[in-house]
Amino acid sequence: MQRRDILRLLKDNPSLKPYLDEARQEAHENGRDLAMGETNLSAKVSPVDCPYSLTEILADRFYPGEPSELLGDVEP
Repeated sequence: MQRRDILRLLKDNPSLKPYLDEARQEAHENGRDLAMGETNLSAKVSPVDCPYSLTEILADRFYPGEPSELLGDVEP
């Protein structure tokens, strides 16, 4: 739902598009800090820069990480 909401918001407010890269990086940094705090993992295990493009993040069937073998031969 969040992806649909973001896409709808961008459609209704195209002037927000120039801010997407900054928002993506800020969200990555916040998530990275949260994950490190909750797991006590070193900052070295998580990339400083977001490894995913906006196109990937906003795609319907995008889920970061390795595909699960439980999904079998499901097309993306």
